[in-house]
Amino acid sequence: YTIIGFTDDTFKLRGIEEFKTSDIPSFLQKNGKNKDIKFAFKDALNFMESFESERFYQLKFENNHWHLIQVLDQAIIQRDGFDTVLSPEFKAWRESLKQK
Repeated sequence: YTIIGFTDDTFKLRGIEEFKTSDIPSFLQKNGKNKDIKFAFKDALNFMESFESERFYQLKFENNHWHLIQVLDQAIIQRDGFDTVLSPEFKAWRESLKQK
């Protein structure tokens, strides 16, 4: 999955979306006229390319800085709930918007 945060002009987070990485090309084809979405996906995918897919990373905020930490034991991620960035409630709410 690819998780993208959308910000306003003052860089305040205004939305978070989770996409299956394999669905991104078809999403861009449907929404290709929105250049902001295209750039957001392009930046996210370029960022992801720098990591190996079999490695796991955790983003932590400590001492007023963000740190990207490689997690060697995948069980830590699953035990601590870091395998789900978006809550089930948030996902259900987003799905309900699609059905309206």
